[in-house]
Amino acid sequence: MKIPTLDTEGRPNGWLMPIWNALDSPDLRPDQVYVTAIAPHSRKGPHLHMRRRGYFCCLSGDVTLVTRTKGILNGPGAKDSPVIAQMTYILLPGQKKIVQPGVPCALYNYGDTEALVLNMPSPAWSAEDPDGHPVFDWKDPEDWPQPRKVTCPACGGSGGSITNSRCANCGGKGFFYGR
Repeated sequence: MKIPTLDTEGRPNGWLMPIWNALDSPDLRPDQVYVTAIAPHSRKGPHLHMRRRGYFCCLSGDVTLVTRTKGILNGPGAKDSPVIAQMTYILLPGQKKIVQPGVPCALYNYGDTEALVLNMPSPAWSAEDPDGHPVFDWKDPEDWPQPRKVTCPACGGSGGSITNSRCANCGGKGFFYGR
């Protein structure tokens, strides 16, 4: 939630956005804080962490967070297991969402401009314990557009099908998303 601020003469001079306060939420103390940018019409994830909690706050953009719960999500036989619940959350600037360990999630930017999301996970990521696990049979929301051909920013070629986000023309040098 944005809170309007005033200068010393009482005139509006901007706003502030509380993200986390140890007095309000001591149990949510983050071990790491970083901003992730999501390109227009792009998806980050799905990600699955078994020990790491995600604590997301939208800073700007048109962000949708999707989680999947209550099914057998990982491990032997997971590819044959039905997804029981997939939840969608619209995050407006200042809105927050916690994703508990063991719950896969993905961040979508439906907008035409870059979206910024603050993540405050706990425990912190480390190369020695990346805690990343595969997510099987992820279902994008029904309104998520399918990839289409676009012009590659690196070579100017058509890029072919870019479902893997890499241009086939220039050997993968042009990393981009197209919707």
